[in-house]
Amino acid sequence: MKVRKLSLIREIIRREIEKEGVISFERFMELALYFPGYGYYMSNRLPWGKEGDYYTAPQLHKIFGIMAGIQLKEFWEVMGKPKRFTVIEGGPGDGSLARSVLSYLSEYEKDLFRSLCYVLLEKNPFFQILQKDKLNQFENVIWSEDLRDIPLFCGVFISNELFDSFPVRRVKMEEDLKEIYVTFKEGDFVEFLENASSDLKTYIDRFTEGLPKGFITEVCLKLKEFLDELSVKLEEGFIFTVDYGFTSKEYYSKERSGGTLVCYFKHRFHDNPYINVGEQDITAHVNFSALHIWGEERDFQTVGFCPLAPYLVSLGIDRVIEAMKRYIEPPDIFKLKMLLIPEGFGETHRVMIQKKNLGDVNLEGFKLKNIKHSL
Repeated sequence: MKVRKLSLIREIIRREIEKEGVISFERFMELALYFPGYGYYMSNRLPWGKEGDYYTAPQLHKIFGIMAGIQLKEFWEVMGKPKRFTVIEGGPGDGSLARSVLSYLSEYEKDLFRSLCYVLLEKNPFFQILQKDKLNQFENVIWSEDLRDIPLFCGVFISNELFDSFPVRRVKMEEDLKEIYVTFKEGDFVEFLENASSDLKTYIDRFTEGLPKGFITEVCLKLKEFLDELSVKLEEGFIFTVDYGFTSKEYYSKERSGGTLVCYFKHRFHDNPYINVGEQDITAHVNFSALHIWGEERDFQTVGFCPLAPYLVSLGIDRVIEAMKRYIEPPDIFKLKMLLIPEGFGETHRVMIQKKNLGDVNLEGFKLKNIKHSL
């Protein structure tokens, strides 16, 4: 009899709990999402699109990738049009962003395209097959499973909805700060509290003004570890981040006293990570203040930060739409609106661009709005 993947990943996590006694929520999330062959992002199940659990902006319409290509051209020019310009995409999904970027640059920015090496950072062999199928016409594309395997580079690290999928630790404020752990009892996963470690207390002291009793939230220390790795590899260039998230002030406001953790399953969302294990996404919003501050400590200076809609408008999405209007069909109009309206991606998603070893930089995308002072 064939065992369902859902049962297998639950059993894998249960066995680790049995061996260790307890595991942190961060470890639970890491296993549920990334255990080889069975985790949500490591199986041969498609998380995206109509048959999956959610859509991303690059899948919604190719214009998102075109705008990313326009931004890459600006980066290239700021860096003096280097003869080798490396772009590393983290969490490339089904390859939609890469295909739109490369198609645009190969047709309209040939000098940049000739200097370009595009690297997809992808651990899942099944996703690599999908990506290679979409990108087989481009010879300047390579794959890597780990950032640590990539040589030192000058260029850009780009990601769309990557950092929100990093495993997080969860904390609850009682008389003192507690960390949420996970055990297994009577056939189900059960949470319980232990005293928080010093690194969590340091984070809460640094990024909040104190949490009221009963407040539950997330702490993503994996982001700090990733920036450590990226700071070693990126010699000169930019980090280009699009994700949903908040500043620290927003993140730890009373309106979010239950945290930001969300699960996506068949285009619906809920807040229970212990069901549909391995078959649903588990995500937490990005703390952009932490990305900014930790970045500054690693020589990544923040150039700009704002919601996606004003960024795209400032970058010239209206001119691109006008140039493409003969190819835009009625269904495309709704998709384009979703990139810009507050109810879609326009306000929920934020854009942050950081630089390293470059002088003064003023980017087109932040001319209308730049709220980096809020970080």
